[in-house]
Amino acid sequence: MRGVVQVAGVRSVAEARMLMGLGVDQVGIPLRLAYHQPDVTEAQAVSIAEALGRDRAVLITYAANPHEIIELCQRLPVGWVQLHGEVAPQTIAAVRQAVA
Repeated sequence: MRGVVQVAGVRSVAEARMLMGLGVDQVGIPLRLAYHQPDVTEAQAVSIAEALGRDRAVLITYAANPHEIIELCQRLPVGWVQLHGEVAPQTIAAVRQAVA
């Protein structure tokens, strides 16, 4: 079985490309966090996700509103979303259906 390596908190396209060159499978881009400001703006996040491609870019968020999460997934070209914090089951179901 082959494992997956994901690195979170990337701050630039150059850093994302360097991580891909090291064999990292996915890169997490934290946005709309509960505990501090994100490391990048949403515009920078779009650039990073575009450079990585949908199969390698992961949105990481503490957002709990399904509409907000879905909108972020549509704005950023990501193939994955990682939810943190208290997220209602119906939110998870709505996000799953929208990004399927």
